[in-house]
Amino acid sequence: MLAPVVFALPLCEIVDAVVQILPRRHAPLRDGRRRLLIVRLDAIGDFILFLDSFKEYRKLYPPEQWEITLFGNIIWSDLAERFPYADHYLFMEMRKFVRNPVYRFRVLTEIRRRRFDCVIQPAYSRSPLYGDAVVRTSGTPVKIGSTGNLSNMFGWQKRRADRWYTRLIPASVAFLNELERNAEFLRGLGLDTFNSAPPRYPHESLADRSTLTEFGIAKPYVVIFPGASVQGRQWPVEHFAEIARRLFIKTKWTPVLCGGPQDLPATRRVAARAPELPWVFCAGITTLPQMMSILTESRMLIANETGVIHMAAAVECPTVCIMGGGHFGRFYPYNGVRSRIAYKPMDCFGCDWWCRYPTVRCIRDITIDDVWKEVDSLAKEIS
Repeated sequence: MLAPVVFALPLCEIVDAVVQILPRRHAPLRDGRRRLLIVRLDAIGDFILFLDSFKEYRKLYPPEQWEITLFGNIIWSDLAERFPYADHYLFMEMRKFVRNPVYRFRVLTEIRRRRFDCVIQPAYSRSPLYGDAVVRTSGTPVKIGSTGNLSNMFGWQKRRADRWYTRLIPASVAFLNELERNAEFLRGLGLDTFNSAPPRYPHESLADRSTLTEFGIAKPYVVIFPGASVQGRQWPVEHFAEIARRLFIKTKWTPVLCGGPQDLPATRRVAARAPELPWVFCAGITTLPQMMSILTESRMLIANETGVIHMAAAVECPTVCIMGGGHFGRFYPYNGVRSRIAYKPMDCFGCDWWCRYPTVRCIRDITIDDVWKEVDSLAKEIS
């Protein structure tokens, strides 16, 4: 994570410095309300985990006093806009924000132009190139964040970025999962009685029920999701084919291959290893709400630790998660979800994915039988 920060920092610093000198005059809303900006630039799974606390911000910033805008990652925009927790939504392309200085300038000047009264970045693992930069250049009189950790930056960067905030909410040094981190932050803001709960995505908010018909999916079925956000954290895709084969022989559940556009090669390789199975291909062609609909009706999801795991938890889809140790316990698993975990314990768990080995052993050493044991156990429970 840190290498892109080091190489992109000088150019981004120039853009940010220019934005900071632009004039900014406060202009209150006509109805007297103030403007709050919540910055949440994480991946899909992080946003799903944020939903439990996101809805609570209205208690601290009531609608008669505050207009709330959520600034987020464009990859989950079609999902976020279905929730009534904010008045407005703004999104940006993360890679473009770092690689294209013109785009970065436009994004930051738009935030500054909107003249927010307060900006809050709840993320525990902050980044100086993304969320911290938005806070720094926003021009708001009140800037609130978490003391955070060093997962996405060096110590000198954190010491510098900490000065861009008017208030940093203390974060416990104890190991907490992300749901608890979000709750801790809210309590620091003033919602003293708030406790975390697993994410829930209301079924009435799902895409229309024609999704299964549209993609030719017949029940009962199981979702196979072989992709991962980082290749090193991906269980060998060919192994998914053997798991699907065993499960089909046992249950006759139709295997549905899902993933984003970047996962198309992986899904094709899975299907090629088991051509006799009645695969249904949905990889690269579903929206996030459609993916949620598919998961809602699925008997089970089998996947690496990636965003879809949290999507499944939010619609109470039983899950088998193939996990490495980089963030074990921080993002997953958490209480209140119907899941099984396939993993190989190692003394280096909690490395933040700074792996000491040439290949990620905690993923590589998980066998087909290890995963099948969990899949078979969950299938028996479901049946």
